[in-house]
Amino acid sequence: LSVALITPSRQRVAGSIRDSASLCFRFPYIEHNVARIRCTILADENTPPTRQADEGAMSAKALDYLNSLSSYNDEGRRLLNAPQRYSSKDWWENIMSLGADPVLRAVKGQLTFQCLWSLLVALLFILFPKLPPMPALPHSLLGGVLSVLLGFRTNQSYNRFWEGRHLWGKVSDSCRSLARSCLVYLDGSVEVYSAVLRHLKAFPVALKQHLRGERDSIEFANTLNFTELNELLTADNMPLSLCTSLSMWMNEVKNDQRQASASLLWWHLEAHVMELSKVVVDCERLVRTPVPIAYAAHTSRLLTLWTGTL
Repeated sequence: LSVALITPSRQRVAGSIRDSASLCFRFPYIEHNVARIRCTILADENTPPTRQADEGAMSAKALDYLNSLSSYNDEGRRLLNAPQRYSSKDWWENIMSLGADPVLRAVKGQLTFQCLWSLLVALLFILFPKLPPMPALPHSLLGGVLSVLLGFRTNQSYNRFWEGRHLWGKVSDSCRSLARSCLVYLDGSVEVYSAVLRHLKAFPVALKQHLRGERDSIEFANTLNFTELNELLTADNMPLSLCTSLSMWMNEVKNDQRQASASLLWWHLEAHVMELSKVVVDCERLVRTPVPIAYAAHTSRLLTLWTGTL
């Protein structure tokens, strides 16, 4: 529907309205918007010649964007791919891939020590069967405490995972909202719109590399131009550098005399950039605040002693 507000061609808009007719049956509140857009088209037949080139380029991008959205429907043509989840049918593959399990690789040292220690204890009792066994009362008492510690550790790990997923959802939402707002409301040059899109495509990659301590220019292919990429790779904090560059492009919108409601639009777009900046700070806090070392070390020592004397 948003293409009707920026496309100068009445035929393209009419086609967009015809394509949106099916939405009115599933979403009745859209029907009055379609009628309003039809009135807007009839009232605005003449487009200023100075803006036809920019609006034509933006219209083509808008049509591509809306065509890609139309392929995601509930009639079954193409739906969002569900993430990979564990299934009971994959039990054999899970057993066969046990050697490549990253969790098993992480604990292989402690697991090997416990196996060798258990073998040594078993050999001692075979050679000296009259050795007194260790009472089971300490293990019974410490088992409950250990289960509480491990449960708390698991809960904290899942909370960190869920917070990270929530922050990544904010990145996706802010990037999409900022791109949509620029697509619909920008009346100025296409240069600003293209620059904003380039920075938004590069932001998730920059945030990922910043949090992982990486610098790989190959991952920024088809995003930034040569000059912007060089400036980004020399920055200490790549995602914040992109936010600063986005704010500079938003300042062009505020100073553009052709833009309607320039100050209000600038504040709306800048709010999304501020949200991206907040996400960077929250992600850095999550990465730089691990589980307290004293708590992790105490749990590891207790678990090692409990399994070693079992």
